[in-house]
Amino acid sequence: MKKLWSLIPAFAIFIALSIVGFFGGIVLLLSGERAWLPLFFFVLLFLFFIFLLSKRIGDAKKWKQTGAVFVVLSIMLAVWPLYQAYLDSIPGVSAEVDIYSYMPFQEDSKLNVLDEEPELQFEEGDVPRLDGATALYPIYAAAAEMMYPEAWYEPSDSEVMVNTTPFAYSNLFEGEVDAIFAAAPSQGQLKTADAKGLKLTLTPIGKEAFVFFVHADNPVESLSSEDLRMIYSGEITDWSSVGGEAEEIRAFQRPEDSGSQTALLQFMGEVPVMEAPRENIEEGMGGIINQVAEYKNHKMRSALHSVSTGRKWPVMK
Repeated sequence: MKKLWSLIPAFAIFIALSIVGFFGGIVLLLSGERAWLPLFFFVLLFLFFIFLLSKRIGDAKKWKQTGAVFVVLSIMLAVWPLYQAYLDSIPGVSAEVDIYSYMPFQEDSKLNVLDEEPELQFEEGDVPRLDGATALYPIYAAAAEMMYPEAWYEPSDSEVMVNTTPFAYSNLFEGEVDAIFAAAPSQGQLKTADAKGLKLTLTPIGKEAFVFFVHADNPVESLSSEDLRMIYSGEITDWSSVGGEAEEIRAFQRPEDSGSQTALLQFMGEVPVMEAPRENIEEGMGGIINQVAEYKNHKMRSALHSVSTGRKWPVMK
């Protein structure tokens, strides 16, 4: 009985740390910080180990046993953080655009505007409300600087917004904006417009094209259109089939209704597109889960990535 009572503090500490670990783990998952989970549990384990060590300090044999278990568990928990540190040390290529550096009428702006003033000029309170794809924001923001009255145009809420292609179409359909700069609408977006009784006028301002990029050491120097269709249909799954090494191809895609994915579907024609391999970017950010993870240029990700360029400007009547 006395020995049983002596175990109560250990059980109490274990239960308390378990509760902290459970709720702390949930918080880390919801915040998208999964990489910190092993370190978090390691700290809890370390605290419990210190407690056990304090109870066994007088027994050399038990002390060594406890220490050996702690070392083994520490090594196991350290594997994932070390792997994440390795990935973080690899230079990445991000497709994110600093939209605030392209805002109209700002000092040190990266916008490229014409020297001559256009004939069309809008007055305050009478400017078309614009939205569009992130990649095209520098284009229509430059147009706004030349034709709109000088003001602060907040990218998230103003007459010159940028909310990505799917949200730009949604704003257009809801009458929140007058025109958007984006890729041609997807079949789903066309159905939505038709269901709302809306007619879209598409004014082409550029042609769609894809740029594919792979690992720097990938020996494959070129792919034909047919190769790409076979890869994105899932018929070709290994680089050895197109002159490369015997490694799996991960053909990344974009979310549904994004401009790039719509263009890819048009490129594929009647050939069905396979389901995209997906990596969680932020566990707690819903739709962003389906976004392509930040590219890392290392052998463990022998992947095929694509970037689409060129857009069209739909206007709703």
